[in-house]
Amino acid sequence: MSLLTKLSPKGVLWIVLYNIFVLSACTEAPKRTSHHTEGIIASHAIDTSALNHLLEQRIFSESVSQFFVGKTDTVDKLEIFKKVYAAKKCLWIEKQGIKPIGSDLLKVLADLQYDGINIERYQLSELESLSKQIEKEATDEILFSFETLLTDAFLKASRDMVLGYTVNANKEIKNKNDSMFNEVDVLKLALENENMSESFRLMQPQHPWYRKFRKEYIRLSQMKMSESFPTIHPIKDSLVIGDSSVQIALLRKRLFRDIQLPEDTSSAIWKEDVKEGLERFQYLHQLKVTGKPDTATIHKLNASIETKLKSLALNMERMRWLQHDFRQPYIWVAIPKMEMEYVEKDSIAFQMRVVIGRPSRATPALDASILNVVLSPPWTTTGGEGWYMHLLSMLVTIEIFPLDRLLVTEVP
Repeated sequence: MSLLTKLSPKGVLWIVLYNIFVLSACTEAPKRTSHHTEGIIASHAIDTSALNHLLEQRIFSESVSQFFVGKTDTVDKLEIFKKVYAAKKCLWIEKQGIKPIGSDLLKVLADLQYDGINIERYQLSELESLSKQIEKEATDEILFSFETLLTDAFLKASRDMVLGYTVNANKEIKNKNDSMFNEVDVLKLALENENMSESFRLMQPQHPWYRKFRKEYIRLSQMKMSESFPTIHPIKDSLVIGDSSVQIALLRKRLFRDIQLPEDTSSAIWKEDVKEGLERFQYLHQLKVTGKPDTATIHKLNASIETKLKSLALNMERMRWLQHDFRQPYIWVAIPKMEMEYVEKDSIAFQMRVVIGRPSRATPALDASILNVVLSPPWTTTGGEGWYMHLLSMLVTIEIFPLDRLLVTEVP
């Protein structure tokens, strides 16, 4: 049975629209499910007709004093709200209180912290405060504030997930997702499918590296709350098997924090497993592979969890600038890792190290297509460094590119 035969018409509609404005080749859709999140019961039965009237009065008012959700909102935001509330009915509030889908969205917004996003962008603290007030005293003003703030949070969060929340200053990487993105349509589909968690999962970049970054962000965030890591002080590099030291015990724990090696984190004895863990750590961080706790390695190991979280957040944001689903096969050049991967059928078919530019001539990030590759070109230095070095530089600096209509030429 195909995927489409399993989905409701609304699910199929999601696939079509989502392919247009988010993914180039998405094969999933949010499915209707029973509510896994309980709604929030109000202090008394809510008169939704009065709330609907208040929404209509403030959002569609022609008065000089127009309604704005936030202090920095513009008339454009008001026009978006008019489209969202075209039916002049509340989205998140029902007679009993906050709908289950509203409670679900609050949890989804909180989880966006693991995508490296500052969730206070969505006024989450204010929303949580209002939800508690609704449980105690559900006045029209409180209900109106919650309703409009939650809608604003969804609109902002969906745009952040699809396009990124910062301005992409790299002209070589044009955002592939913004041409037909419409957060109002996304909101309507998410409400119809009654599954906020799945809707936001589909908005994430579908690249496996994004999932790895997010998983690591969650792991480090949990570790940050539960564990502390004292600074590792210099250790003599003339260690031999059997040497013991308190610093070796700290070294084991720090290595396991970063690369999950070695498995024994309690021993204070220098063994082969520590040496192998150091070698792996050095390789992954482009350090000279010695298997010894030299100064550069200790400095890298002492990097705080907060520093690592910032790095992960930055890289997830950069991935949101790119198209969210890459046509396969493609080549991915990870500049920080100095590695190139050839990806086909969701697996790495080939991997190799590459050379990148020095800080003074940093390798740029590009998003482009490879149409021609020249193998064994003639070596010449005519015209400065020569076209061969220029070509080599171009090949290793490309960040992501589909391999379609690739022409391979060998120069005798």
